[in-house]
Amino acid sequence: MLRFLSCLLATFLLPGAVLAQGKTRIEKAADLPRFTYQVEGSLESIVRDEAKFRPLAAELRRDAQSVLDRYEIADKAATRQYLGLLGTLDYLESRYADAAKRTAEARALEDKPASKLLSGHLMRALVAAQAKTGGTTSPAFREEVGRQVAAELKATPYAVVSNDVMGAKSGYETLGETRILGGVRERLQPVVDKAVDAVKAYHPLYRKALDPVLKRFERVAILKKRGEWKDGDRVTGLRKTRA
Repeated sequence: MLRFLSCLLATFLLPGAVLAQGKTRIEKAADLPRFTYQVEGSLESIVRDEAKFRPLAAELRRDAQSVLDRYEIADKAATRQYLGLLGTLDYLESRYADAAKRTAEARALEDKPASKLLSGHLMRALVAAQAKTGGTTSPAFREEVGRQVAAELKATPYAVVSNDVMGAKSGYETLGETRILGGVRERLQPVVDKAVDAVKAYHPLYRKALDPVLKRFERVAILKKRGEWKDGDRVTGLRKTRA
């Protein structure tokens, strides 16, 4: 669970217009809408606490699904990213059939032979292992995941996928709670902190810009109250006075 929550946070910290089947066509991923989320506490606390994560997950699901529903996205990689996010959320919420379906949809969008062969192999193994063992936390489940992955790789042309497999193998061998949480603290948290600092830095200016400028007679009344107005002063060219 921790592994998937961390990957999900990394994804989501997770767009000329031609109509096709009621959707607006987006040519570049950079033109897709961006979303912001309010989080309380550190990212690590969200990863560790299911109660904190669930509301964020619901917002992520809503926004990711809205993008797929509203836009025809030319960038296949961007579409795969949204499908991967939703598939991960499906898995976390025990919607295993939906997770498998999203994985298949993302795989169909792969162009490179190796990527198409390997795309979603871990999710397929997880879903199959859950179906066989009835859970996701037991030693039997973990062993079954390994068997499922091995069986799929055995049926895959190794010459096509060898480079990808070796790269994935080196990553999986060092993957664990310490490394995942370290990534959350050292890579993701600084991004959030920087965004928060930027908001704080601009906040006073932002508030000043939003403060209403008073009308002329209101400014005169305030200047009189402050003793800054004398009889005979001109009412034109008054400096901007705020409440």
